[in-house]
This record gives sequence, C-alpha cells and structure tokens, in this order.
Amino acid sequence: FIEKEVVALGISPDNSEVNTEAIKRLGWKNILLTDSDQQVTKTYGGKFFANGSETKYPEGIPLPASVLIDKSGIIRYVSSPGKANEFLDPSHIFPIVAQLN
Repeated sequence: FIEKEVVALGISPDNSEVNTEAIKRLGWKNILLTDSDQQVTKTYGGKFFANGSETKYPEGIPLPASVLIDKSGIIRYVSSPGKANEFLDPSHIFPIVAQLN
C-alpha cells in the first residue's frame, strides 16, 4: 500500500473506542471510520441475516465496508454490502493494488 500510495479506508459499525483500540492493536496506518449509528450501512444495504439472528438483530447485522483509493483519489475497490468475507480480502485487493502504477 505504501509503495503504490494506496489508502485503505474501512467503515465499521463499531463505536470509535472499539475502532481506536483495533487500529492500535493491529498497527493499522490507514483510515477506519465509525458508523455506529449505521447511516452508511442503511444507505448501502451492508447487512446480513444469520440463522436465528433476526431476534437479536431484527434489521440485520451491520457489516464493515472497505474501500481502496489510489494516489489520484480514484476509488479502485469497494467491498460488496452483505458479504462479510469481502472486507479487505487479500484475494480481491492484492491483484488491484499490483496493477497500479
């Protein structure tokens, strides 16, 4: 990411305290935004339903989202709403980063 001047942007449904702790623990040098009121989640449909989760989460479980932005400010990747396994999945993002000049 540093060599290609790519910024990884995460949008998390967790509150800012949880996100700050995660950034410190992981040593992440990118951006992690908080969507604790789930306005972004509601706008883009980033929720899923697991078996039995409808009782605890009647509107669905909010998922994190990820975005890759190149040095020109162009968005090169956005994870799919509703697919938790696409959040910064190396098999999706490394080929994109490798193609950047």
